[in-house]
Amino acid sequence: IVGNCNNNPVMDCSIDELAYLSKAAGSPYAIISADGSPSLIYEDVVPSFEDKGYTKNMLSRIQNGIQADISNKILEAAPNDPETDLASALDLSVRAIRSKETDDLSNTLVICHTGVSTAGAINMVNCPISTMDVDQSVAALIDSLKIDMSGINVVFYYLGDVRGDQTALSAEENEK
Repeated sequence: IVGNCNNNPVMDCSIDELAYLSKAAGSPYAIISADGSPSLIYEDVVPSFEDKGYTKNMLSRIQNGIQADISNKILEAAPNDPETDLASALDLSVRAIRSKETDDLSNTLVICHTGVSTAGAINMVNCPISTMDVDQSVAALIDSLKIDMSGINVVFYYLGDVRGDQTALSAEENEK
């Protein structure tokens, strides 16, 4: 999931999960935009070249090219909507993983997003986290989303890391 929204940090495509993806021959992957109308940006399968007789250097150049292509698709992604809906992006991502799931592949969901959602089921503009009962809200959210993420490894980058001018948090907001 790519949080390509206004206050997200600039994406760093050197994160481990992306850096190793081009070396995972046969692995399907999908890039999901987490804007206000989450969508599939791109999906493909990392090609396998083991039967081609390539040298180690040739294979490394090909993998670097695949990595550059994936990174470019992520960096060129532009939001279609000014809001961001993390809950819908999670749902879409889990469906993408489940559609390509196999027994021999590790199912990993990489989220590159601040965690701040401005639309959908987790609208932090209409209901700031500082004014909610977090425990009760999390239970209600889990119940309403109905996303089964069992068997999926989740890695979250940029959680709480927003750029641009932000007002200072109150003591209550810091506590929440």
